[in-house]
Amino acid sequence: MSNDFLGKPRGRWRLILAGAVAAAILIGLGAVIYRVIDNGAADTPQTEPGPSSSSSEVLGVDPDDLGALTVIPGSTTIDGVAVGYPHTIPGAVSAAAEYWAQIGSTLDPDRARRIGEIIADPAWTGGVDSIAGGPANSRKELGLPETGPVPQGASLVLAPVAYQLRDVTAGKMTVLLLGYLTATTPAKGTQSAVGVFTGSLRWVEGDWKYSQLLDGIDYSDLARTPNTTEAAAAGWKGLTR
Repeated sequence: MSNDFLGKPRGRWRLILAGAVAAAILIGLGAVIYRVIDNGAADTPQTEPGPSSSSSEVLGVDPDDLGALTVIPGSTTIDGVAVGYPHTIPGAVSAAAEYWAQIGSTLDPDRARRIGEIIADPAWTGGVDSIAGGPANSRKELGLPETGPVPQGASLVLAPVAYQLRDVTAGKMTVLLLGYLTATTPAKGTQSAVGVFTGSLRWVEGDWKYSQLLDGIDYSDLARTPNTTEAAAAGWKGLTR
């Protein structure tokens, strides 16, 4: 995967600091995940769409009636990735939470490629390569060697804690996740931030698969500290496990 876009200015992230850490470092940290999954979307700013507002039922439920959700476990696992989610809106949200937690929690390129093979829609051209290229970019941003074994004491962990929906249909929908991103390195210790992680899922081959990640729409204004009145006012609904 080409890394030419790494030097281009990006405006999708507004990170909320967690703890007494340097803002500049965390802004760089947020760019890690942003750059990990960038799949060549256009740089032209786009207008953020409003929340799903259809009053018709989709997959047996009105999307606007959904509140906080308990993540549904996948029916099985493949190489440590939970898969096999129901063809429902909670099933799609649960798949999104699991897949992003997997994508955002590895610095190992081989592991990232395997995750991509499991979660990417077969029709998403270049999706596996895009996901597989993420760890090298993340390592670079974190000041770690870009190749070779993951250095001892280094880790990246993403924990989704809230969700929103966009463009909901029976066969495809966009799920926005609000999550804590935590990086640990031997040189800098542990740093955390909050970010918005997005992507479109499609029902294919009897499961939800990612057909696109970071689709070029700016959701940065939705970043809030989770589990606050401000987060609820911005449309975030809680996720529990």
